[in-house]
Amino acid sequence: MRNRFLKISTLAFLFLVFAATLMLVACSEKEEKILEPPPLSDTPDRVTSFPPQTHEYPEEIMKTLPTVYFSNNSTYHDELAVPITYFITKDYSENNGRRHSFQIVSYDNTTSRREGNKDLTYSEFQKGDFLTDRGASYFHELSTRQIYLNNVNRAIEIRWYRSIVVVRPNGDEVLFQVNILNHSTQTNPQDNNNRINAFKLQDLITDYITKTKENYEYHIYSADNSTTVLQWHDLQTAYNTRGADDDRVFYPTKSNDVPEALRPRNITKIVLASRNIGT
Repeated sequence: MRNRFLKISTLAFLFLVFAATLMLVACSEKEEKILEPPPLSDTPDRVTSFPPQTHEYPEEIMKTLPTVYFSNNSTYHDELAVPITYFITKDYSENNGRRHSFQIVSYDNTTSRREGNKDLTYSEFQKGDFLTDRGASYFHELSTRQIYLNNVNRAIEIRWYRSIVVVRPNGDEVLFQVNILNHSTQTNPQDNNNRINAFKLQDLITDYITKTKENYEYHIYSADNSTTVLQWHDLQTAYNTRGADDDRVFYPTKSNDVPEALRPRNITKIVLASRNIGT
């Protein structure tokens, strides 16, 4: 009888250990999902097509690249090229370009996103050229892996995504394409109570960025190079409008006299800085 009791007790103990292990694994998997970086959007805000090879470019922007080392280990010489930002700034302002990240797509749907590569911010994108005779994007000032993935042969279009870079406390830059965020219609007291589509600014500060959100202040950089500093309690009540060429922070729960400094326009980057609590 005693042996039987011990046997049952042992089985019960093993069952509890097994159940506890499953719970720990489940919690661990949940934690890993929360701490993943944000996905890229499948819905571009704008698409710019590359012109045919017969297109004539302004002479003042043409240049000759003496040597081109392309992604497939091919070497070309005396390649005609134009800055790839020409296709952005010929129709839109440079400030508008800074609000976006960019994906390059070829005729066979090969893209610069292959192998998990992220899209290029404007500061990265402006380092590239477009080889006019080959119809290819060409980057040589990025990291080796980025050069390989963003040199797209027979490119047909550039896909734009409204984006904001969030810089984690360790200095890592995380790209958020705002189409992946939840949007809702809000009343904007700072703009005659107009109803407008917007997303919460705090949704950019996920647990992947930091779990101690209140320990930081948030340095906001705009496309026109202006800066402002917001606190976590500001971000918790702030929304950002969605405009094709312009957007702005507003506060649905505040009055119409919110200071201009708390309503930055066209955010391109948010940098977390320690508040030095207790000092």
